[in-house]
Amino acid sequence: MNRIRPRPAQRRGLLALSMVLTTALLGPIAPATAAAEPMIWGAHVGRRGGESEQQAVQNLEASLGQSLRGSRIFVLWDQQFPDSYHNWLRSTNHTLLLSVKARRLNGQRIPWSSIANAAPGQAIYDDIVSWSARIKSWGAPIYFIFNHEPEASTNLQNGDATDFKNAWRRIVTVFRAQGVTNAKYLLTMTDYSFFVNPTDRRRAEKWYPGDDVVDGIGADSYNWYTCRGSNEGWKSLQSIIEPLRQFGTQHPGEELWLPEFATVEDPAQPNRKAAWLAAAQALFKQPGWEQFRGLLYFHTEHDNSQYPACDWWADSSAQSRDAFAAMGADPYFGGAAEPPPPPPPGSGLLFVVGDPAALTTGDTAVRNRLTAAGHTVTLADDGTVTAGDATGQAAVLISASVSSSLTSRFRDVAVPVLTWKPWIYDDMRMTGATADVSYGNVSASSAVITAAGHPLAAGRTGTVGLYATNQTIGFGIPDTGAGGATTVATVSGQPGIFVYESGASMVGGTPAPGCRIAFPASATSPAAFASGGGALFDAAVGYAAENCAAP
Repeated sequence: MNRIRPRPAQRRGLLALSMVLTTALLGPIAPATAAAEPMIWGAHVGRRGGESEQQAVQNLEASLGQSLRGSRIFVLWDQQFPDSYHNWLRSTNHTLLLSVKARRLNGQRIPWSSIANAAPGQAIYDDIVSWSARIKSWGAPIYFIFNHEPEASTNLQNGDATDFKNAWRRIVTVFRAQGVTNAKYLLTMTDYSFFVNPTDRRRAEKWYPGDDVVDGIGADSYNWYTCRGSNEGWKSLQSIIEPLRQFGTQHPGEELWLPEFATVEDPAQPNRKAAWLAAAQALFKQPGWEQFRGLLYFHTEHDNSQYPACDWWADSSAQSRDAFAAMGADPYFGGAAEPPPPPPPGSGLLFVVGDPAALTTGDTAVRNRLTAAGHTVTLADDGTVTAGDATGQAAVLISASVSSSLTSRFRDVAVPVLTWKPWIYDDMRMTGATADVSYGNVSASSAVITAAGHPLAAGRTGTVGLYATNQTIGFGIPDTGAGGATTVATVSGQPGIFVYESGASMVGGTPAPGCRIAFPASATSPAAFASGGGALFDAAVGYAAENCAAP
C-alpha cells in the first residue's frame, strides 16, 4: 500500500496558522496529523473553438499564468493509451488520473463479472495484461481509475457492486503480478454515494473493494445549484464532500481525492463562484483535511443534454478564473507564489432558513432588511448547511423557519450566532431542555427592556412595541447566574432578548465559544415589525456583525 507521507517542513507554518483560525471558528479540535506533500492541483480540460486537447491545456494554463500539476483523462477499454497527447502531458510533468471504462469503442459494455473471472488464455485476461504493460511502461507515477462512478445508473448494464469489486480486485492483482509499481489505484465514486441512505444500492461502502487493493478514494463533486432545472440550494464544497472526509477516517491509510469538482455561476451574485473557489482553497488547510491528496477542476460544459445549463468552465468569469488561479499559485497546492495572507475578518452574514427557494414572508423581510443595511447575505438551506459554512462570515443568523433538526450544528462555532428559533435554544446550550418551560412560544406584541444600557436595547427603555399586533414569538430561560447570560428584554414576563457574550457560562457550565443572541420572533413576524421591533432587531444584527463589541 502507498501510505501518506509527511509534508515538507515549510508547510508547517501554514498548517499552524490554519489550526489557529479553525480553532477560533470551530472550537477545540483534535491535533492534526502529518499529511502528504503539497496537494496536486489540476483539471480535466475540455476543448473549445476547434482546439486540440493539447492546445486546450496550453490555453488554459496561459490564462491562469501557471501550469496544471494534474490532468484527468478518460479512455475506453480498447482505446489507445498512451497517445501523443498523453505523452505530451507526461513530458510536461502533469500527473495523470487515468479513467478506464469497461466499454469498447463500438459501444459494447464489458460485464464486470467477465473481468473478475478472467483467466489466462482468455481475451479479456490478455486485455488486462495489455493494460498492465502500458501502465508499467508509462514510467511515471499514475493514478489508475477503473470504471469511475460505478454506482451511477449509467453503469447498471455492467453489473452490480459485487461484480465491480471482484473486477477491481482482479485488475489490481494482475497488475501487481505483472510488476506494475508506478500506479496507485483510485476508487472514484459520485459525491452522493457517500451521503445516500445506508440501504441505498449506491452507498459507497457497498462498492468498496478493500484497503488492500485501494490507494485512494475519490468523489466527483458538484454544486449544481439551479442548472438541473430546480433549485437544489447553493452548496459549499465542504458540505458536498464532508461525507467523503468522514468515510476517509474509516480508511486512514488511503488518500482522498476530488478527481472532478466544479460549481456553476450564480447570475444573481456575480462573485459567488469565485468566493466558492476561495473557500475551497482555504478548506483543505484545516486540521482534519490532511488526508486529501489532490483536486482536479472539471473545466468543461456538462456533456449530458438533459442539463445544457450546467457549464462548469473555470474561466466562466474573470473573478472565477482568478480564484482558480490563486488556488494553483498557493504553495499548499504546489504553487510557487508567496503564501496568501490570512483571510480578513468576516464581513458577511450567513442566513440559515428553511428553504432558500421559498422564503417565508418573515425571511424575505429579514433578507431585504439586511441587504438594505449594506450587509452581504448568504442564504443557506437548513438541510445542507454545515458549521464550516460559517467560515469567513461575520455572524450566523438562524431563522425560526428552520427545522429543529438543525439542532447543535452551529453550537461550537466561534462567530456570533443570532437566532429566533426557540426549539434549538437547548441544543445551543442557551437554555434548559424542557419544552414550554425552558423555552417555547408566547403571544405578545411588545417587550419590556430590562438592561437599558446594553447595545442590544438600542437606546430604548421601558415598554417597546415590537409588532403592530400580537405575534406568536419565542422565549427562553437562559443561565443568568454569575458569568452567565444577560437578559435585555422580556416578552409576556419571559426572557425574549438575551445574550451570552463570548466566554460566558452557558447552561451546563460550558463557556460560550462565541456570542449567542436570542430574539423574540417567528418565521413570519419580521414582516410585521413595528418601528421599535425593527430597531431592536437591527441592533441585534449590528451587535452580532461587530463580534458583539460595544460601539
